[in-house]
Amino acid sequence: MTGVQTCALPIFKGYVSSSERTEETFDEMSDGFREVSADVSLAKTRQKEQLTSDPPEKFVDLYGKKFNDNKNSIMAEMGIPAENYSELSSDQQEKIAEQAEEPIITEWLDNPASNLAEAYPPIDAAADFAVLFNRRHARMAKKLDDGSKIDLIHVTHKTITEPFLVSGVLIRKSDNQKITKLAQLGGSLEILAGWESEFSTDSEGKGETIVRFRGKEYIIDNTRLDELVKKGIERSKDKSANGRQITDSQ
Repeated sequence: MTGVQTCALPIFKGYVSSSERTEETFDEMSDGFREVSADVSLAKTRQKEQLTSDPPEKFVDLYGKKFNDNKNSIMAEMGIPAENYSELSSDQQEKIAEQAEEPIITEWLDNPASNLAEAYPPIDAAADFAVLFNRRHARMAKKLDDGSKIDLIHVTHKTITEPFLVSGVLIRKSDNQKITKLAQLGGSLEILAGWESEFSTDSEGKGETIVRFRGKEYIIDNTRLDELVKKGIERSKDKSANGRQITDSQ
């Protein structure tokens, strides 16, 4: 989830994935936002394809098998039959799911030689999200007014933003360290966790983006961001072309 601060009357606008759960999450966030800011203007949510995971089938199968194997092992250690997972409370399910998934997403993002990375290169996922991230911030530069503010909330799932965060696009302000591993961030995002980015411009119109995550601030490496955006746009064109080819052949 990204909250981008910018543009007179406070505005709260949301972008979600195609999942019904992300819309429900945004609705709950909107209710909370109303409680702390009564004069806020709430805009309608919109779906964004970059917030919806669409990885190759091979990756989905690999990821799913590893997850189920890990989940069953964790439950066995707890003395709970695997078939009883659905009978557990939502809190218990989430705790087991996060424990089962963390080593998988770490393997995918931190080990380029893994079968997961081979099936779905993290750079591809990072590039897809970079297009949306850059579009939001680039457009804000033209809408910023003194004293104005807009919060853009993006609600999505685990595995969508982590590839972007560890793609080398973030530089930690405290030690100037470029982020390329999940461990540098303290692991993947927990359920309902998020990060925020703030875009601002100086008197000359030059923009700067700050990312805040787990109490730390990062600056965006614009050169690296441009590389990712270029790749993401090329991927989008390829997907469109392939889609037309499939349609034409039917």
